[in-house]
Amino acid sequence: MAEKLRGLRRRLKTVRNIEHITRAMQFVATARLQRLQKLVTSNQAYAHHLGELLDRLAATAEVSHPYLEEREIHRVALVVMAGDRGLCGAFNQQLFRVADAALARLLSPAVVLTIGARAERWARRRGLDPVAALPPLSRFGRHGPGSELGPQVRGLYDTGQVDQVQVVFEEFESALRHRPVMRQLLPLTPGSLSPPSEPGAYYEFLPPAPELLKAVLPQAVDALLSHMAAATHASEHAARMTAMTAATDNAQEMITDLTRRLNRARQTMITSEIMDVVGGANAVGAG
Repeated sequence: MAEKLRGLRRRLKTVRNIEHITRAMQFVATARLQRLQKLVTSNQAYAHHLGELLDRLAATAEVSHPYLEEREIHRVALVVMAGDRGLCGAFNQQLFRVADAALARLLSPAVVLTIGARAERWARRRGLDPVAALPPLSRFGRHGPGSELGPQVRGLYDTGQVDQVQVVFEEFESALRHRPVMRQLLPLTPGSLSPPSEPGAYYEFLPPAPELLKAVLPQAVDALLSHMAAATHASEHAARMTAMTAATDNAQEMITDLTRRLNRARQTMITSEIMDVVGGANAVGAG
C-alpha cells in the first residue's frame, strides 16, 4: 500500500508539472496571437488599398505587364509555408496535406520554396530539393519574409524559369477559424489583392500608368507574400493556443482523478492500520 501511495504521488507531481508547462505555453501563444492579429489586420488593409490601385492601373487602356499575363505553363513554383514548432495539434500536417494534393494535381514539373524547418523537412522527405529554404516565420521582422522571398520568387518568374507561382499557407479569419489553402501568386489575377469594387471616378496617373504599374507590381507581390506569412504565423499560434488549452484541461482532469485516488488509497491505508491496532488490542485483552 505504501508503494502504491508513492507511485500516485509521483504521477500527481508529474501531471502538475505538465499542467504548469501547458498553461504557460497557452498564455504565451495567446499573447503572441493578439500581437499578430493586429499585424494581419494591417496587412489586409494595406493589401486592399494596394489592390484597388492596381485594379485602377490595370483597367487603364493599353497597360500590360508580365505579372498580369497568363503564360503556357511548363514549370510551376510551389511556396510552402509551415509553422515553426510542434505542439500545435494537426496544424502542420493539414498544411502538408494541401501541399501533397497540390503536387499530385500539377500537370507540370514543380520547384519548391519553403519557409521553416518543418516545411523543408517535408520537401526533403518527398525527394524534393528546395531552391530556397528560408528560416522560420518568427525570425522575420514586421514586414515578414516578403522582402527576402519576394525577389527570389519574382526572379524565377522574370527569367522564365517558372510560369506560375502557387503558395500553400494558412488563411486566418479568427482564433478559432483558420484553414490551409493554396492560392495563385503569379500571374496576379483580378481581385487577388482586394475584392472587386464598383467603378468609381476616373483617375489620371503621374507618372504614366505603365511606368507606375511597373514600380507597384513587385511591391504587390511582396505584400501578398508577407500577408500570407503573417496569416500562417497567426494561425500557428491560434492552433497552439487551442492545443495547449485542451492539454491543460486534460491535465486538470487527471490531477482531480489522481488526487481522489490518492485520498482513497490513503484513507484505505489509515483504516487498515486502525483495524490492525484494534485487532492487536483485542488480542492482548483476550490474553
